[in-house]
Amino acid sequence: MGSERSSLDARTNRRRILRAAAAAGVGAVAVGTARAQDDFFPFDAAGEVRRGPTVVDGTVYATTTAPVVHAVDATDASERWRFEADATAVGAPAVADGLLFVGDRDGTVYAVDAAEGETEWHFTAESGVRTSPTIVDGTVYVGTDRRVYAVDAATGDEEWRFDVGVGTSDFLYLRSSPTVSDGTVYVARTDERPRLYALDAEGGESDWDLDLGGRVAWSSPTVADGRVVVGSAERGVYAADAATGDELWHAPVGEGVASSPTIAEGRVFIGNNDGRLSALDAESGDELWRRDLELPVVSSPTVAAGTVHVGSATGTGSLRSFDAASGEPVGSWDLSIGVWSSPTVADGHIYVGDMAGSLHRLVVADGASSEGSRVGLGTLGHHGERRDADRSGRTATKTATATTATSDGVPGFGVGAALTALSGVGYWLRREP
Repeated sequence: MGSERSSLDARTNRRRILRAAAAAGVGAVAVGTARAQDDFFPFDAAGEVRRGPTVVDGTVYATTTAPVVHAVDATDASERWRFEADATAVGAPAVADGLLFVGDRDGTVYAVDAAEGETEWHFTAESGVRTSPTIVDGTVYVGTDRRVYAVDAATGDEEWRFDVGVGTSDFLYLRSSPTVSDGTVYVARTDERPRLYALDAEGGESDWDLDLGGRVAWSSPTVADGRVVVGSAERGVYAADAATGDELWHAPVGEGVASSPTIAEGRVFIGNNDGRLSALDAESGDELWRRDLELPVVSSPTVAAGTVHVGSATGTGSLRSFDAASGEPVGSWDLSIGVWSSPTVADGHIYVGDMAGSLHRLVVADGASSEGSRVGLGTLGHHGERRDADRSGRTATKTATATTATSDGVPGFGVGAALTALSGVGYWLRREP
């Protein structure tokens, strides 16, 4: 326990150094038409906030690089409770039916009372949990090094497991979090030859799989209008028929994709390792517009009230907002350090974490909430109501909320070294969550 506390103290000290080193830049200031940060925030978390937050019933839930999950009042930033896992929680938390679900590096999936922070049950997988859990219709779906598990959300009993196979190297594991739509679980395998799988949600059998080319697939899939869209670290963005797995289009958007896409208003929004945010036509894959954000974009975009919000791995304009139709900048916040967390918009506020260990609440359009497929399907953070995109563009209310997230984060070195290391895709291929 002493060594764990020393490690936690060291991480905390490093975050303070990072924050102090970045303080020479601009603080939490809004530029353009966006407005300033809420007076009660930021909340100082126990570690770097690398995953997208989840906002349910007035509470913001967030994981950190310390083995701590925070529950924070969404209005005044007071801490309602904190939960300490046995190891670092790799993904974002999922909240459904009064329970919070999260997995850790030691392979434990926890179900925690969302109101009190007490453990209800835990499930032990054969190896470390690499993804966020997704909860749909009373089942928890989660990925480990080489398997996808389905676990009963009420009891923690295993329902089925699916083995993603033996890869061509030791680099095989799942970082792409499961996305569930219309009775199918979509997940991408990380390997020198990554594949996108479609699994039957009830029994775990493979319906189809698609070769994504390249080397690594960390991007989590999203689904809308009968298409499943996912990024590949060396080959750009793929779209496949959600029912058959037939490739519909491939868009080479630059040097690798770790960001997960969202689909809204007929467009696919996604970031890449070259520091680019792209808007693609969802039907054809044609690039409609692009914006350069200077450094790799690990954060996955969200869309709310016609605006795209995304984080950037730099302290200057580390959260950016663009008009979804034209790509014109409409605002940015300088949070003094990079943002790898994927933003969630709820009730007129953006909730997002940063690499200095702060959880922010930023004011945007009155009443706006995330409405694209990423948050609607619960990928990398969600807000209170679970919604699924359908072919008509309407949303269908579900009985459970859900969330997934890709893993992300900077290893333990200072600001200058971190920004230097981010510059090449080789960094991504070596990085441990």
